[in-house]
Parts: sequence; C-alpha cells; structure tokens
Amino acid sequence: MEMKNIQSVTAAISTFERETSSKFVILQKSKSFGEDWKNTNKNVKKSPVIHWQSQRGLNAPEIPYDGTPYIHLGRLVLVCHLGKDYGKKKKEDYKKKTEKKMKEDHVYIKRRKMFQSTKKQNCSAQIYVSQVVRFPGFKITQNTTWHRAETSKRLRHSLSDASEIEGVVEYYMQFPSGHCNHPTTGQVACLREPVDAEVVNKIKCLTKSGVRSVAEMTRHIKSFVNTEAGILNEDKNRRRFNPTSQDIRNIMTKAKMADRKSENDQENLRSIIEEWQKREPEDKIFYREAHFVEEERKGFLFIYQSQWQQRLLNKYGNDLCLLDATYRTVKYAMPLFFLCVKTNVNYSVVAIFMPEHEDEKSIREALRILKSWNPRWTPRDFLADYCLAEINAVEKTFEGLVVRLCMFHREKAWNEWLAKASHGVTDHRIELKRKFRDIANATTELDYATACEKLKNMPIWGSNQKLREWFSRTWLTEKKRWVRAFLQTSGPLSTIFTTNGVERQNELLKHSFLVGYKKCSVSDLMTVILTTFLPSCYKKYVQLNVFASSAYRPYADSVPYYLRDRPQWSLKDLLVCITKVK
Repeated sequence: MEMKNIQSVTAAISTFERETSSKFVILQKSKSFGEDWKNTNKNVKKSPVIHWQSQRGLNAPEIPYDGTPYIHLGRLVLVCHLGKDYGKKKKEDYKKKTEKKMKEDHVYIKRRKMFQSTKKQNCSAQIYVSQVVRFPGFKITQNTTWHRAETSKRLRHSLSDASEIEGVVEYYMQFPSGHCNHPTTGQVACLREPVDAEVVNKIKCLTKSGVRSVAEMTRHIKSFVNTEAGILNEDKNRRRFNPTSQDIRNIMTKAKMADRKSENDQENLRSIIEEWQKREPEDKIFYREAHFVEEERKGFLFIYQSQWQQRLLNKYGNDLCLLDATYRTVKYAMPLFFLCVKTNVNYSVVAIFMPEHEDEKSIREALRILKSWNPRWTPRDFLADYCLAEINAVEKTFEGLVVRLCMFHREKAWNEWLAKASHGVTDHRIELKRKFRDIANATTELDYATACEKLKNMPIWGSNQKLREWFSRTWLTEKKRWVRAFLQTSGPLSTIFTTNGVERQNELLKHSFLVGYKKCSVSDLMTVILTTFLPSCYKKYVQLNVFASSAYRPYADSVPYYLRDRPQWSLKDLLVCITKVK
C-alpha cells in the first residue's frame, strides 16, 4: 500500500485498527521518520544505497519497480498491543527489588495479589512502514543493469548538493493478515480495545475548556461519537468509542496534570500569576509562598484586584463595604475572602484574598495591602459576620470605624446556640429569639432598656446560668454592632443589615463555577476565579447598567425625564415616594 504523506499513513493505521478491533504500538521508529529528507537524513549527502525495487519480505513491505530510483529514509514498525512483553525483564527486576526491600527492617510496601498479571498474549501481528524518497528526474526507460548503474552513479554525484534535486517522499505499508492468541471479534475484543485517539483528544479538549464532571463528559463524548466524528458506532460495547467512567476519569486527570508545570501547588500558582501579569499588567497581585525568614514563618497569602475592581471600590467603597469568607473551596483548610460593595445595580466583588490562616494578623495584612493599592479608600461603614479576627482587623486598619454585624449571621448564631440540648433552652428558643429581636430592633436607648428588662424577667433567664453568661458576654457587650439604637451609621446604605450579597457571590462561585472542582488545588481555584468568575461578575454589572439605559429600551411616558437611566430598584422607590407626596 502506497501513501504520499505521514497523515495518510496515520489515517490508514487508525482505519485498520477500527476495522479489526485492535491496537498497534510503536516498536521501532527511525529518528528521521516522517520528516523532510533534505534536512534530516545525513546519509543522503554521503554514499547512499540506491534502490530500484524491493520484494515483499517478512519485515518489509513491497516497493514495486517503476523506473525511478529511490533511497530508504526511515522505517516504522508497530506491533499489536497484546503481543510480546518487551518489558518483561524490567518487570522481573522491579519485582526482585521490591521483594528485597520487603525483607529489610521497618519497611512496608503495599502489595496486591494479581491473578491476571499481564495483558500480553504473544500476538505476532505487525505493521511495517517504509519511507523512501524517489527522484523522478533520474527515471530510466530501459530496465537493464548498465542503465541502473550509470543512473545510480549520476544520482550519487548529484546528491552532494541535495538542494538542487527534486525528491518525492513516499510511504509503503504492509498490514498483517490476522492476529493470533486472542479474539478480534465479540465482547472480549470490544472490551480489550483501548479508547480511540480521537475520543481521547476530545476528552482532553473538553477538560481544558472547563468540563469537570464525568457524567457531563460522557454525554459530550456520546454526542461527539454519533455526530461530529462520523464514526459508525453500532456496537455500544466497544470500549474504543464508548469509554468507561474510569477511562474518562483517567484521561481527564492526565489532561489536568499536563497543564501543571510542577507537582508543587505553590509553584504552579506562581507560574499562573506570572502569565497573568504579562497579559494584564495593570492588575494588582500580591503573592507570597509559605516560607521561613530568620526562623520566623511567613504564611501563604494571595491577594488579587483587577483594574475594574479598583474602579468600583473607589466609586462605591467609601459608603459601605462587606467582608465575608467562604470555606471548602480547595483541598486545604484555607479561607477565601470576598470584599464586596453595593453598586448602583447589584453587589460586586472588588477584591479577593486567601490567607493561610483566618486570624487577625493575616486579615489585617491583606487589608493594609489593599489599602495601599487604593489610597482614597476610606469606608464609612463595614458589615461582617461575628468573627473577632475579621472585626479587629478591619477596625485596626480603618481607625474610628465600628464594624456592624450581619443580621443573617447573628440569627444563625442564635439558632445554633439555642438548638443545643446541653444549653437547656431548647423548649424556650422561639420566645427567646423574639426577645432577642426586640432588643436588636430597639431604636432608642429607652426601648433597648425596656427590651432587656423583659428578657431578664423571663423565668428561663433567672434559672439558666449558661444563657445569662452567653448572651451577656457575647452579645450585650457588643451592642454597638447590632442594636439599632447604638449603630453609628448614616447615608443611603445604612439600612443594609445583611451580607446576603456576599453570600450570593459565594454560592455562585461554589455551585456555578466550581462544579466538578471538588477538593481542587489553589492554582485551579485561582484559574477559575481570574478567568471565569470575576469576568462574569463584571459582565453582570455592565449588563444591568445597560438594561437600565434608555438607549437599550425607551421608558414609558409616565416616567419623568429626571428619573430615567436609573436602576430599577431606585426608580421604583422614587416613584413610590413621588406618589405619596402627591
């Protein structure tokens, strides 16, 4: 069989494998096989052997005579993947080495008893491919010994300057007539086949594009095999076109590992940051690996703020900022912090940072770096959950600021404490929560005192010391953070009492962008955040502003001109106020 290029050779081998339910692997391959003959084959310029034809042999394909001389450039030999075990000696040496280690003291190596130790079955099927270069300018018309010798002499002399000679590369192939020692049809052959190369490449491409679920990948591959690849997939048992879940999982893992430049996650993250800073030089990134400096350990810290995030922080961050941490995003026990602001249309993440530990020192360091990037950032109000590390870090970074507690997290903390049977208040939790809320909603100091008195007059308050100590020490001492009568807030955003906007961003990241990234590495997480999550957040902010524009859709005549081109929520509130005034 004659082929004109290496692509045709590869296609012919693939077609033969599919038709015979087999797989061939490379046994021998010349260094220059498949490459340009002028640049790679040094023997062409020395004293090459000129051939005119080659009879078919056991280890070589037939090359017929056509009057054109040729030179052998390379050879490729492929063997059935169930053929001879050429790595048997290495396996035996490894087995002896392992057994020797097992006899040493304090050495344990996990062993498995394999009843089917190899897939090899000594199949003799082989494919031979010869690469030759023909010289049509030296074609002879008479097939005589004298004409061959004279033409060969002239050709050798001309090959001293191969750039002046026209050469045509051809490939000749010889396929086996059959296999031995194993079936090529039936269920055994179908399940013994490896996954097809096209299917493997498709899985790798889909993995790089963001597919992480094996179930989702299975649906994609099924559609690819039946439609895009144009493969006749009549037998659903053929593993070649219907890979198992474990096959898909293994290929996806290899594809993910191939993108990593190191097994060390910190080194991978550093390489990602270097590439990102070349692409986006105006983005702010701080990265410090965990290391020791003069016997003092410096913890891991990553901070990121893009150019558009800086703009939104400087525009909206001086009124109200929200800080919240999300957990279980990576395989390490490290929190991921979102710094958010309330924009004119939604809540937007304006910075992220991931310290090694959720302590005051680490959070404060991250906030100070963010403040150095944004000198004009002086928030009047800050909202966070009841975490003393976060609260102290914020208040020490911005002097004179009093952090407010999120109402959602406050209620959650109450519910968790009251629900514990060991605290002895389970039967009274509904009434207690009502009293707690009366205290929180008190708008004057007199109302606050009255609400506290009603709580203390309850029988359960007097009889339960744990309740008194917990609520007095944990909550009443921090009344300035959650009781309305003592909140030092003002401005249009002072009525926001929850960090639900940040919680929404956390849930969006986990359930929309990190699906399939269970226990992922920090480098994987940051790749998703920087390339997918944050661009999506900014796109949403832009879209909502465009939707409110009169250029996108004209306003009704009932809407005054001075209220147009405003967000929907503010427009509705203003129209209600105008209606009440009228």
